[in-house]
Amino acid sequence: INTCGKFVNSNKVAFNSPLSSINTEPYLFIVQGELLKFKPLLLELAVRENFEIHDFAVLTRDLCNQYIDAPLTPQGLAVCLAALQVVFVILFILQLLSFHLNLFCLVQRI
Repeated sequence: INTCGKFVNSNKVAFNSPLSSINTEPYLFIVQGELLKFKPLLLELAVRENFEIHDFAVLTRDLCNQYIDAPLTPQGLAVCLAALQVVFVILFILQLLSFHLNLFCLVQRI
């Protein structure tokens, strides 16, 4: 997919992101502008509606690999912290749902 003048793999592109207020390029790209009118085609090319938790974990891994011997740039740190926040919120919600499901199953047995 050609986005922002670069060709990137479709697994790094989505139409929406919880990090849309932060520039996550070159790790994750959001479809914008003129490309939005090609949404049906882009969906066929495996561009997703939303990024998934795995995408944010890979983003942090890529940042770690890129800056293995140097401190993160301020932009890199902002992206990393925002991605980790998304991961932790998703994991917290999943844990909370699991707890409530277990509680519901326990009440059903009584």
